[in-house]
Amino acid sequence: MSANGRVIDDRDPNQLIRNQEAKTAVMTNFIDSVTKAGTTLYKGYLEDQANDQIGNLLANTSPEDLLRSTTSNEQRDVIRNLNPIARDKVESMKAIYAANKYQEVYNANTEASRSLLTDPSRTEEQRAEARLAIQSVSREQAGLSLAAPRALAQLSDPLQEFEGQVAGKLYGDTLARKRDQDLSDVSNSLVSETVKLFTQNPEEVEIARKPLQMVINDNALMFTPEQQAKGFYDSLATTMGTLMQGDQYNQAQDVMRGLRNLQVAGIKTLSGSNFFDAKLPGGKTLGLALTELEAKVAQGSLQQQSREAESTAGEWGVLYGQAKNAEERQNIENRYMALVALAEKGQQRELILKFGQIKAEFDSPTEQQEINAANLRAQTLKPGYPEEKARAEWEAAQREDRITATQYARGSDALTSNDDKTYGFIDTAKRASVDIISLQVDALVEEGYRDGNNDGSTALQNEDPKTVRSKIESDLLGKTQIEIERRSREATESGNPWTQKMIVEEYRNEIKRQAEIMGEYFRQGKSSEDAPESQAKRTEKAFVEFANNIKDKKEDLTVLDFPKSIRQSWQRSNPKKTPTVKDLTKALTRQLELLKDEEGKPLVPDAKKQVRDALNKTNIGDRFNALLEFVVGSPQLNDENSSRRLREEREEKEKESDSKKKGDDQASVSPVYDGAKKFVSNGLGTIANVLFTPPANAGTLEDKPGVLNSDQLEAFAKAMKSRKTISAKTPPLPQVTASSPVQRLPIAIANVNHPLFIAIGIAEGTRTASGAKTKNYYGHTDIGDGNLNVGTVSGGRNGGTPQQVDRQWMGILTSVSTTMAPKLQALGLRPNSQGWNRLMFNILDLRVQAAPAALTSFVMQVPKLIRQGLTVEAIAKARADSFINPATGRLEASGFNNNYSRLLADQRSRAGVYDYKRRF
Repeated sequence: MSANGRVIDDRDPNQLIRNQEAKTAVMTNFIDSVTKAGTTLYKGYLEDQANDQIGNLLANTSPEDLLRSTTSNEQRDVIRNLNPIARDKVESMKAIYAANKYQEVYNANTEASRSLLTDPSRTEEQRAEARLAIQSVSREQAGLSLAAPRALAQLSDPLQEFEGQVAGKLYGDTLARKRDQDLSDVSNSLVSETVKLFTQNPEEVEIARKPLQMVINDNALMFTPEQQAKGFYDSLATTMGTLMQGDQYNQAQDVMRGLRNLQVAGIKTLSGSNFFDAKLPGGKTLGLALTELEAKVAQGSLQQQSREAESTAGEWGVLYGQAKNAEERQNIENRYMALVALAEKGQQRELILKFGQIKAEFDSPTEQQEINAANLRAQTLKPGYPEEKARAEWEAAQREDRITATQYARGSDALTSNDDKTYGFIDTAKRASVDIISLQVDALVEEGYRDGNNDGSTALQNEDPKTVRSKIESDLLGKTQIEIERRSREATESGNPWTQKMIVEEYRNEIKRQAEIMGEYFRQGKSSEDAPESQAKRTEKAFVEFANNIKDKKEDLTVLDFPKSIRQSWQRSNPKKTPTVKDLTKALTRQLELLKDEEGKPLVPDAKKQVRDALNKTNIGDRFNALLEFVVGSPQLNDENSSRRLREEREEKEKESDSKKKGDDQASVSPVYDGAKKFVSNGLGTIANVLFTPPANAGTLEDKPGVLNSDQLEAFAKAMKSRKTISAKTPPLPQVTASSPVQRLPIAIANVNHPLFIAIGIAEGTRTASGAKTKNYYGHTDIGDGNLNVGTVSGGRNGGTPQQVDRQWMGILTSVSTTMAPKLQALGLRPNSQGWNRLMFNILDLRVQAAPAALTSFVMQVPKLIRQGLTVEAIAKARADSFINPATGRLEASGFNNNYSRLLADQRSRAGVYDYKRRF
């Protein structure tokens, strides 16, 4: 032992044990302290190594590829070679990535199976089974099934919470669908009972009211009046659609009439309110919605009547066109009018008008069509001409509108029974007259290019020099053919048929006579086509067009109601003025005053008073009847022989006096359709008391492209050149007619280059006509409220890039267009017409510019706009009027200082953007 040490007694066993324990403790403490220090150092080393390894991984692998869970052995080897800390970190990140992906995939798969998961008719077991299947598939797709269990365990609670939230929403949707299904069952029961009762007797209101009221009140605890009203309307609208699709319009109208009567009686709910006063989504009452639905059914009925009338008239029109003489045509017409008398009152007018249009087309060939038909007869009826080739030529001429359907029918019949030697004689005469024909055509060409008035103009200055000679020869031969046919036929009917020698002689003389008449027109500076249409014919056309324009018109007349020929004629005489209704009425009256008989007396005595009295008639049928009777009230206008005799007498007098005053309209009266007076008196008399019905839709307009207001080209050119803003006083500018067929545009605004979206941008000043973006597209200050506007529609009040704003508004406008499209089609508009595109643009543009209430007001004016021809000016006024609050009658356009003139000018500038691709 040491001097200072303690005594160690090795002889004591206990002491030996204690001594050994002490040594062990000292050694253990030493080792622990060394290990602790070493572990801290080692962990730090491993942490640093892990960060380096992860950094190297990301430098060589994209985060997406690293975190995506796969079964790749290569990726597993990479992870397996990491140190434990790095491996844990990567596995944890992969699990989090997969969990986020899982939520995305799970939502998508749930949405795809929503109809099954929320189907109230499924059992809870079936829905739970479907959810488990979605969970399994989603885990597989997201890679969650490949995640490390230890990392996945940490995400167990959040994932369960997420799945619970989805399940809760699905349950709520299931309850909502169950409620909707119950409501649908109740509504279908109500509608079924309503249809059953009112199709039997729409006047038995009380019989229908009691059971309907009982059903409504029995379900009052389950559904509010508003919910029941919506369900009832939706079910009724579907039922009406089914009936109309099956052409059961009478049944549909009976139901709607019964409901109208029921509205008057009312149905009281348990709260004491009237069921028909319940509000539908959007703010309309059930009663108002039913009124609009009834109007839609009525309009559909009219469209059906129009289709049926067109089909019926077309069938009879074929018979009419095949008739060989006036007696046969009159017989067919009488039979048709007997059929009309048996038709329903509302259909009679359509039947009469459709047949009238067919008759006008059959019976009124133009002078050029008469010439064309004569040349065809001369060519195809001569001996030896192949019948198959002849028929092909007649068909082509009719298809290209060079002849009428009647001319085609008669020409076809002549080919079948061609035993008339006259055409062989005429062909011989034509070949024998080649020398005279050539000399006369040469002289006419020379005369046509002579400046007879010393004003620098000639009759043929607008003709193509390459074809002018053949055109003059064709006209000369055609007119000669017509006269020789007529005179030869008269000679045959009188018992003294012409011989071949006589026809050759008469043909040569007629060539000279017709050449003299054509030469006289040339000397007056007119082409052969300028031979004036008879005043009677022009008057007939004008009054028929006018009568048809206003046949459904209840409100005051407008300038656009008058025939285009009258408007153009007035404008030529008053180039710097804008016509009024009074001006055009005077011009139309003047047409009647010019009609004289052979003694020079007026055919329509006191024309001014008769026109005024006709237009003052309050009953539309009476007005229509009176207007048409102007052009069928005199035998001189309906007798073909009389009109031809008058023309021949005039020509003889002109020859005798060697006068150069040719072209008197009254003396060259051409026939209107045969039996027109009887047609009107027999047919239109049946509709004298027809009640006013909703107007014809745009689908009844001509399907031919045309231009309105072409007489305003000068004003249009000035507006284009000056780039000044147009005002409310600017006359209507030229524009394509609404019925013109155009390329159909997609309903959805799916991209920023949709033509309607670009047009809105032009109106906003953010896009050019080519679709390019202006500087305003990327940001400009709103002059009204000082906000920053971006994007095509000048939006973005809540922030966002121009592209984001465009995407947002494309969705909004697509919703509007898809809602409006079926409504416009129901009104008769065609998606491939200029009127459709023009109206749809203005609907979308107004949605961008104004509050939704203004758009609602505008849409309510669409039927009226259709009646007005969907012109830019009519649409502009409707847009301006939509800013008037219907409740107060006040204009609410603060951006225009509530100044209507300023507002109208702005709306007119915007309304024409789709047509003109710019704002004036």
